[in-house]
Amino acid sequence: MNSARNRAAAALLALACAGCVASAPVPKGAVFGPQFAEATFELGLADTVGFGVATTQEYRVGATPEFEEAGVVKIFTWAAKKPAPHLLEAGKPVVVFAKMNRMTGAPGITSSSDAWCINRSRFTPAPATRYRVVQSGVATEGCALSVVEADTGRAPASLEVIPFAKTAPAK
Repeated sequence: MNSARNRAAAALLALACAGCVASAPVPKGAVFGPQFAEATFELGLADTVGFGVATTQEYRVGATPEFEEAGVVKIFTWAAKKPAPHLLEAGKPVVVFAKMNRMTGAPGITSSSDAWCINRSRFTPAPATRYRVVQSGVATEGCALSVVEADTGRAPASLEVIPFAKTAPAK
């Protein structure tokens, strides 16, 4: 019973956070092809829930290196593990953010984020190219963001890792 309540609380928290920021914009009628690339955001966690612990993973896309200005593309939780494709305007630089957050606590007890990591990279999507985006690692030990072309498995030539100072979790 407590396990079901913990999962329900984690799901409600994820839904509440998803409503806090706008999703990354995609022009109406946009389709994969000469004007758009597609990035598929994938779950990079082996296990997202345990006794009194839940880990979420959030991806955002923006035009600037500011986390708060980027729109949410996908939030992975224990209940939401399906990869999410997202169109990116070809030829226009984009900043991809990945945030892993481990929360501890239980319903009725204050929860806290006791471990987290954020990565960001910038690249210019090529026309009609598909990318795989995954942040892997463990929130308590560190993580890394990978952006590769789906067909070749290689990073885009324009890929630039932008260091992110770890001071406090971005809200």
